[in-house]
Amino acid sequence: MTRKPVIIMLTAALLMSVAAWGQSLPKFKFGEPTMEELKMTTYDKDSSAAAVVLLNLRDVGFRLDGGEITEVTTNRFRIKILKDAGKDYANVDHVLYNSQGSQGHEKIFGIKAVAVNLENGKVVKTKMKSDMIFTEKLDEYHDRVKFTIPQAKVGSVIEYEYNVSSDLYYQMDDWNAQQPIPVVHARYTSIIPEWLLFRYELRGPGLLQPILGDGLVARNDVIQTTSKNYVYVGNDMPAVKGDNYVWCKRDYMARITAELTATNFPYMGYKDFGETWERIDEMLRKADWFGSKFGSKSPYCDEIKEKGIDKIADTEQRAAAVLKLLFSHLKWNETFKMSPLSMTKTAKAGTGSNADINLIMVNMLRDAGIEAVPVVMRLRNTGTLPVTYPSMDKLNTFVVGIPTGEGKMMYADASSEKGFLNAFTPSLYVNKARILSKGEGEKWVDLQLIGKATESNVVTAAINANGELKGKVKAVHRGTGAYMFRSLYAQAKDEKEYVTDKEEDYNISIADYKTTDAKEFGDEASEDYAFTRKGEATDDHIYISPIIYPMVKSNPFTDATRQMPIEFPFIHTERTLYTITIPEGWEVEELPKSVNIATQGREITARIACGVDNNVIKCNTIFKINKVFFANNRYDEVKTFFANIVERSKDLIVLKKKP
Repeated sequence: MTRKPVIIMLTAALLMSVAAWGQSLPKFKFGEPTMEELKMTTYDKDSSAAAVVLLNLRDVGFRLDGGEITEVTTNRFRIKILKDAGKDYANVDHVLYNSQGSQGHEKIFGIKAVAVNLENGKVVKTKMKSDMIFTEKLDEYHDRVKFTIPQAKVGSVIEYEYNVSSDLYYQMDDWNAQQPIPVVHARYTSIIPEWLLFRYELRGPGLLQPILGDGLVARNDVIQTTSKNYVYVGNDMPAVKGDNYVWCKRDYMARITAELTATNFPYMGYKDFGETWERIDEMLRKADWFGSKFGSKSPYCDEIKEKGIDKIADTEQRAAAVLKLLFSHLKWNETFKMSPLSMTKTAKAGTGSNADINLIMVNMLRDAGIEAVPVVMRLRNTGTLPVTYPSMDKLNTFVVGIPTGEGKMMYADASSEKGFLNAFTPSLYVNKARILSKGEGEKWVDLQLIGKATESNVVTAAINANGELKGKVKAVHRGTGAYMFRSLYAQAKDEKEYVTDKEEDYNISIADYKTTDAKEFGDEASEDYAFTRKGEATDDHIYISPIIYPMVKSNPFTDATRQMPIEFPFIHTERTLYTITIPEGWEVEELPKSVNIATQGREITARIACGVDNNVIKCNTIFKINKVFFANNRYDEVKTFFANIVERSKDLIVLKKKP
């Protein structure tokens, strides 16, 4: 997908110009931890840490192999194990990319590892042997090298180092300075020949600082010419916690990215590789592996004509009919890709990635007279698309844009099989996707604005003298809500398991359970069932929780502080209307409190309103998430909001016997 810069055989004379060096950096001898590190029993800046990274070092250099440039990267870690859970860091693996063609190969070499222990006051070192290193094939393009450091235990300092050579020198890997455990010292060094111009970017919370210096290790194999040296250092970096409601933790870690923007090889002159999104659009439209596949007759074109789908006047209804036909033939295999297989292969297999199926979807829609277009993006769980630094390599999938007239557009994906137009897997609701349409007009679209789940519940019930709440529920799921319901329903082994899980979640028993459109393509799906909930009854009082559908079951935000922002999956609205009849001879002593709660900008709101008229209690609950992103400086506000809602959802109906 990336254009490889063309290079020529470089003369020996060009290799003799040696880089100018800055100040020397501290040296850390391999396998020689300090006595203080060996005696460490806890990390004073994070006593909960199971282990701590003492050194996280990366060095990047380049060399010539037969006239071709090879990137050589050295990775080195020194880790102190403090608790049993920390022993997992002695299991190391690295994934290598190896294409089947002439270009795109990575090799690992120079692997060494050691565990250093303090036993009876003596330093004991256990080196890893070469026969403890294993390689396995992951798929057509990837191998995994893995090893386990022997004699790693609580109290050990383990250290390992390995080198990776790659002819993909123009695609430098990101470096993650922060880790899931604290990092005492992290350092990144690179020596970039003057012929290669990389744009470096520091990401994350500002824990890395640029300094002057030289490389991590002395190397005789690097290209010796006038070079640009990059050195970045970070100290005492906190662990990256596994916060919930974050799509990609890496987006908020201290890390370094580098992108090739130009080359300036001798006798070839300056060549700009800095992209613009307009140039990327054009390349994608012309690419054999992508754009050239759109516009062909689909495998189901004749069926579209036979069924008269192309004659449906309403564009949205016509698009929905096309998708329904598509999903009757093809099933999504729950993988995401950017490059689709041929339509013939996918149709024959009857299944495929979202790219495979979306290619056919675009062409089927065009067969039906709708000029659908691919909308390219980066999956939410793989990181934010760097809009200000255009790069085709950062794109990893696409959905389908469906023009519906008057400048409006709806969207669909292979995962829409369980949803509808605009309703698909939340990992595709990115805030920046790019429409690959020709002509003028806005190309960027925020798909977080179209992912909307709506839940409408009606509960009609009665409390009996035994303290039981019995009644019926009608639950209607729309939009992304329908997608989520169908997905959960499909994940269960069978309907019985789904109902059992629902009984446990809502503390009720269920009978006469029925669904409508639980397995169909459409904007709406519903559930109907009878239920019973047991309360507490005494001679003169009944206590029972009426909230069958709590707005929030538990507070997902319980940590004292939070490093990362909050990212909800989609915009969400849930309304529930309760009508509850109380038994003869009883009266209401207490109802759930009526409240209105909201964040400062009313991005999240909740309302509970309860009242009684004669022997009928009516409660109305409304919960809305109108915005999906909250910066971490609003964590306390969101945390308090959810805590209040959880507390109010515990309120009871209290009935007392009439005198």
